[in-house]
Amino acid sequence: MMERGEQVWAYEENEECSYLQDLFSLMHSLFSLDFGSLNFMQLPNMIENQKSELIAFGLCFSLVSYLYVLATKKNMRFQVLYGHNSDQQQPTLQMVSDLLNSVTLSLERVGEEKYMLLNKELDEIIKVCMKQDCIALNDNIRKRRYIAMIDLCCMAGNRDQLITLLLQIAECAIAVLLVHFQDEAWAKDLSSFSDELLPVMERLEHLKEDKVGRSLKLFHRSVTTLKEMTIRTMTQ
Repeated sequence: MMERGEQVWAYEENEECSYLQDLFSLMHSLFSLDFGSLNFMQLPNMIENQKSELIAFGLCFSLVSYLYVLATKKNMRFQVLYGHNSDQQQPTLQMVSDLLNSVTLSLERVGEEKYMLLNKELDEIIKVCMKQDCIALNDNIRKRRYIAMIDLCCMAGNRDQLITLLLQIAECAIAVLLVHFQDEAWAKDLSSFSDELLPVMERLEHLKEDKVGRSLKLFHRSVTTLKEMTIRTMTQ
C-alpha cells in the first residue's frame, strides 16, 4: 500500500496540461541518447560541438530537476518501466537510470579529455588546431602558439563546465531514485531494476577526484547510499 498523499504518476491528457506529454516524450528521447560514446576530441568543429553538448546536458538537467520536484514536492512515484500499452509516455525509473548511465560514461570520458588537454604539449595542441582548421599553414609560429593557447583554454574550460553540469545531473537523478528506494511500498518492486542499476553505481564509486578536478566526498556518499539500497533490494 502507498502512504497517504502519494500518487502514481499519470496526468490526464487535457487542454490544461497537454504540454506535459511533450516534456515526457522529450525526456524519453533525450535520456536514452548515448552521449557517453561521443569523442569530441576527434570531431571536426570541436569547440562548437562541445558547446552543443553543454546545451544538450543543460536541457537534461532541467528535465531531471523537474522529475525531482515531482518526486519530492508532489509526492509522485514513477513506474519502473514504460508501459507499452499506454497511449501516453510517462516518466519511468528506467529512463532516469538510462540518463544516469549516460552521465556516468560522459563523466569518465570528459574527465579524461580534460586531463589530456591540460597535460598536452603546446605543439600537440597546435597540431589539433591545424586539423580543426583553426590555424593556417602560413601562420607564423607566434600566431600558431597564441591561437593554440586560446583554443586550449576554451576546450579545457568547456570540459570543466560540463563536468560540473554532469555531476549536478547525476546528483539529481540519484536523489529521484533514492526517493523510490526509500519508499517501502515501491522498493519491493525494484529487484530486477536493481540488477541493472548496480554496475552504474559501482562505476560512479570509482570516479576519481584528480580526473574531474573537484571534491567528490559528498557525491560519493550519495552514490554509496543508493548502492547499498540497491544491494539490499536485490537480496530481499
